Amino acid sequence: HPTSQLPTLPQIDTTTRTETTQTTMETTEAEATIERLVTVFGFSPERSRRAVDAIGDKSDVQAAYNWLLDRGEEDRGGPVDVRICDHASAADDNPGSSLIDPSEIDADALKSPRCAGGCDTDEVWMCLGCGKVGCGRYVNGHGIGHFNKTLAAEEAALTVSEASKGKTALGHYAAIGLRDLSVWCYHCQSYVTSPRIERLVKRCEEIKFGEKKTGEGGMEVEKSDDESPALEKGGAMKDVPWKSMHGFMGSPDWDPPVIATVCDSEARPGYRTMRAHEYLDTQRTLRAKVALLASWIRKARSAVVYSGAGISTAAGIGDYASVADDSVARTGTKLKLLPMTASPTLSHCVVTQLHAAGLIHHWIQQNHDGLPQKAGFPQQHINEIHGAWYDVSNPVVPMSGTLRSDLMEWLLEWEQKADLCIAVGSSLCGMNADRVVTTTARKARSGAGFGSAIVSLQRTQLDDLASLRIFASCDDVFDLLASELGVRTGPIPIEIRDFPENDVFLNLPYSSQDGRRTEGEKMTLDLRIGKSVKVVNQPEWDSKRIGNVALVVGKNAEGDFLLNFDGRKTRTLGRWWLMHAMKGEIPRIPVLNLN
Repeated sequence: HPTSQLPTLPQIDTTTRTETTQTTMETTEAEATIERLVTVFGFSPERSRRAVDAIGDKSDVQAAYNWLLDRGEEDRGGPVDVRICDHASAADDNPGSSLIDPSEIDADALKSPRCAGGCDTDEVWMCLGCGKVGCGRYVNGHGIGHFNKTLAAEEAALTVSEASKGKTALGHYAAIGLRDLSVWCYHCQSYVTSPRIERLVKRCEEIKFGEKKTGEGGMEVEKSDDESPALEKGGAMKDVPWKSMHGFMGSPDWDPPVIATVCDSEARPGYRTMRAHEYLDTQRTLRAKVALLASWIRKARSAVVYSGAGISTAAGIGDYASVADDSVARTGTKLKLLPMTASPTLSHCVVTQLHAAGLIHHWIQQNHDGLPQKAGFPQQHINEIHGAWYDVSNPVVPMSGTLRSDLMEWLLEWEQKADLCIAVGSSLCGMNADRVVTTTARKARSGAGFGSAIVSLQRTQLDDLASLRIFASCDDVFDLLASELGVRTGPIPIEIRDFPENDVFLNLPYSSQDGRRTEGEKMTLDLRIGKSVKVVNQPEWDSKRIGNVALVVGKNAEGDFLLNFDGRKTRTLGRWWLMHAMKGEIPRIPVLNLN
């Protein structure tokens, strides 16, 4: 699979050792590779284990990845797969399948989680069989150790008579992650759900976020006015730890955020989300927070912006989370009938200027709208992880779809590299790409870097991890940042004055075979109307859907090229791709002429 090659992955040291130690190391390497195949690329645990068993070097993720592709598997990196847990769905009269009742969940353990083994980490899991809290397998493994002990105890107590009647030892097989409230089954080796598990998750959400209440049997019920007073516009945020209001590197002396919009709907129904209430920091606190963020930006060596839909609402592009009729995010803004005609916001422009000044080093973009590039942000420094309207080789990924493996590897690279992540306008509701926020935050808690600054109007499930939490509109924050850091607030023009008038681009430093940048070879790209092009580096699922050959049918008013696929679908190639290609700045060009 030459088009499916992964970048070189770090290898685990396999120096000579005794036979026993060698076996132990190989087992550790195998488990690490299986974990990578499951969590990053979305393969099933069973198939991942078969792949690792079949290869020689158990640490070789590339070999295992190729083994799976050779046997018809598809890379399904993206939203983590959640399956129905058969164990939790078993009959209630099977003692081995029992889970604790929602009323038995320890609120103190959930609000202030501590590993029972004394480990200093926020990567902790609560057993749903008894409520015990233990650290994750990649810390000191107290969580999975508890499962193994309970399983061994049940196996020892199981009688022949019970086994003959179909009873099995399961141990305390289910645990809930106390950061994002995802549930893992040690038998299924997967994130799981079931009606019984969902009742437990809802109870945990109520305890952690104070947004819901469970009644008899764990079912959600409405709160009465005397139990939870209604939020009032203009009131201060209450019953939230100061670190979730301001970030753990902030100050407890800062003013609490003020309620700007009351909306009891969920911001992102169906995801790990919060209510859609909106909050604003006081001007005094906002300026203090922005000044602190500016100081970090000056010092950071690998500062990343991670943007969601909220950064584009001021441009007239709708989002899912701003559901209130009087949402602050939409004040004075009319939705665009044609979103592709939108212009970049002040936030897009300031991030671009900060990059030009060497202060922002990378952008991970959840949106598809091309507004960063319209503001002048270089294509080669932005990862449009969920797809792009202006890149014909990177289609918008459906929620059940597959992320491009090269973009996923790029995300993982910056996840490890980032020493500051600025999450802007994202509901942070559990997407795979949110990992860059959580990992950067954890590094800061260990004393490495500045962590993650979250900028949005609504609360998120990751607020308790943030080093800095800012409640304000994106444009207000970046306007203040521009003043603090001395950069302009306007866009950087896209240079198209050197484009050939006949749309035939000569001497591009790319291979005419695969579109990769080369040192010696030059190619011509003819984008005149009527010319045929083929898409390179296109996901296989997209190629099967619309094909990989298109006809140039014209340009839009902004000068972007329009490509039609077999009369069914027209896609747009952003003009900036050609600007960067003429300079040899992008690693790969998206299209080549068919002949």
